[in-house]
Amino acid sequence: IEEEEGSEASAKDLAEIVSLVEEYHLPAIFTEVNGADATAQMIHRECGVPIFSLDLMMSDHGQDPGIAAYLAMLQTNVNTLREAYA
Repeated sequence: IEEEEGSEASAKDLAEIVSLVEEYHLPAIFTEVNGADATAQMIHRECGVPIFSLDLMMSDHGQDPGIAAYLAMLQTNVNTLREAYA
């Protein structure tokens, strides 16, 4: 929803996004962990669509770097997607 980091959608953009969520019966809104979610919250209020957070998997979050940490984050995202589409 952000065209650039830290920007917020305009009222026109929000109206268009809400319209698309309703038109396509989207079941969920996804945000990034630790990211701004003000726009997602507004869409949630308008449409009642739940919000879920996904990890961008670009950092190791303090874990040992490597495949094990990547796979753990990937599994967390898969579990979140399953929950959203259940």
